[in-house]
Amino acid sequence: MPDRAVLDRANDVLERLFLLSDAITDARAFRALLEDLHARDLTIVTGPQADAVTMVRAAILRSAVGAVMAVLDPEDNVELTSCDLRRADAGPRAYSGRAAD
Repeated sequence: MPDRAVLDRANDVLERLFLLSDAITDARAFRALLEDLHARDLTIVTGPQADAVTMVRAAILRSAVGAVMAVLDPEDNVELTSCDLRRADAGPRAYSGRAAD
């Protein structure tokens, strides 16, 4: 009979693989959004609307990277989440990069 530690480790690996599979599915969805946005004729879009399209492209790309990184490095993800929760009531300075007083 396998050792309990081996079974726990195997279960952990399987759980991470399932999460990675979901992240890959999400990344493909983000890619499809980017491809659709890129395929559109945006030459008639100017001014603030053009800037908005650029920001949307950047946000989609950032979301794709964040979704994959959350699975590949779950310890950082948990740490950032708990940090954000602790500092959520600290106001705007919580996200300015400066330490709270």
